[in-house]
Amino acid sequence: MRQIKNGYATETTLTAHLHAFRGAVYDENNKLVLESQRTRSGDNEWNPDDPEEIIRTADPLFLSGRSLYLGHYTGHYGHFLLETMSRFWIFLEDAEVSKKYDHFIFHPFLHKMPSPERYSPAKIAFECFGIDLAKIVFLNRPTAFEHISVPKPYFNINFSVDERMQLVYKKIQEYSVGLPSSNLGFVKRLLGWPKEGTLKIYLSRRKAKGYHPMRNETEVEKIFKDAGFKILHPERWNFEQQLAVYQRAEIIAGVEGSALHNSLFMKAGSKVISLGTPRVPSGVILNQNLCNSLSAIENRYIKFKGEVDAKNRAHYDVEHIRHELSRCLS
Repeated sequence: MRQIKNGYATETTLTAHLHAFRGAVYDENNKLVLESQRTRSGDNEWNPDDPEEIIRTADPLFLSGRSLYLGHYTGHYGHFLLETMSRFWIFLEDAEVSKKYDHFIFHPFLHKMPSPERYSPAKIAFECFGIDLAKIVFLNRPTAFEHISVPKPYFNINFSVDERMQLVYKKIQEYSVGLPSSNLGFVKRLLGWPKEGTLKIYLSRRKAKGYHPMRNETEVEKIFKDAGFKILHPERWNFEQQLAVYQRAEIIAGVEGSALHNSLFMKAGSKVISLGTPRVPSGVILNQNLCNSLSAIENRYIKFKGEVDAKNRAHYDVEHIRHELSRCLS
């Protein structure tokens, strides 16, 4: 971990037409601290473009005391799990970390930026590691530091993951399922979920806000119901309740994307069934494979087959899915 006196950080800025962004930490000599950058990868939609050396502005915000840099904060669920959490290993190495720092520093990332108080995955994860929300600082302007520590990320999206990240997710899960609000008893009784035995879950995006890649998801849900799956709409469940479900699930299935990253919270030997989309017809994405590798999860894929409209939404071939699902379950 880099320890820097008289450090400095630039704010997040975008160059949209190049899909590039800036926002990083610099040392006392105004040299780029590489550990503060987001992963550079040809598979990333956005990549960092920070200069190796900068000239400081005349009137930056100044933070006295000790600051801990924690990377990029976002309200995009998948990126939150993989990127915002990527430096939290530091809290596992030293139980007193949360008391040793006066400020916890984040660069706002490109996606939506809900406040941690209102974004339950952030609120719970930060509470889990003892972070006082009042000490969080988002870098919205150039900032100078009396002292700043910069741990390296253990999850480098679309590139690699350190196996020690599994301990970060396990800590979040154990904390979450210990909360009274994670109690699923009333939910199980209401929905008829089994109290024991195999639990298979299809993660639906049909009721989620924003982009829906599947036009006929109701038909697809029925195929999974017929195969013994329960249908879960994540946006209608508390974060801690979801983690309690994923911990118990033998199989989770859904279209490729952030929801399937919840394999991070499944037990070893479970399965993930990823449905391809027009974006990734094979259903195979590196970030998902990295998530699955941490929990020793088995990958199964159903390639996309269907028709795509002008808005890149797909009408899936349900008979193809029925046939391929049978294969995945055999």
